[in-house]
Amino acid sequence: MINNPVSNQKSFDDSKKKYLYSVWNSNPALLRLLNKMTKGGKKSKASNILSSVIRNLKSINPIYSALESAQPVVEVRSIRVGRLTRQVPIGVAHNRQEGIAIRWLIEVSRNQKKTKHNRIDLVLSKEIQDASTSKGSVITRRNELYKLADINRVFARPRWW
Repeated sequence: MINNPVSNQKSFDDSKKKYLYSVWNSNPALLRLLNKMTKGGKKSKASNILSSVIRNLKSINPIYSALESAQPVVEVRSIRVGRLTRQVPIGVAHNRQEGIAIRWLIEVSRNQKKTKHNRIDLVLSKEIQDASTSKGSVITRRNELYKLADINRVFARPRWW
């Protein structure tokens, strides 16, 4: 560590910074998760939280399996036809599937953090474990979306928009 002559604060260890960014940049899903977790430009705080989540899970594999099992294949969009607004089920591209799964994981863990007053890394790691075993709030949310798409499947065929 090198002392900064301007202030008494020590500079950030470059080797640790290089290692963390090499881990995030080598895994695009982790990089997207890190960027979605960032609030108010505090990427280092999000990086520390995600590192803690990986330490709690002891591996990166549960994150991949959780994202894979939480990805929705179909989503419901509101489309106006004449005077009526219909909920039309539409297939989802792979990038959007991954983005939706990441967003759901983060939203559910932030809501549970508010209600249970736990640390975000513990809540997120538990939610990832649940999603990787096809349980938990994220999987419930995906199944509710599938039910809604199944109810409105009548409107899926005509593509006039």
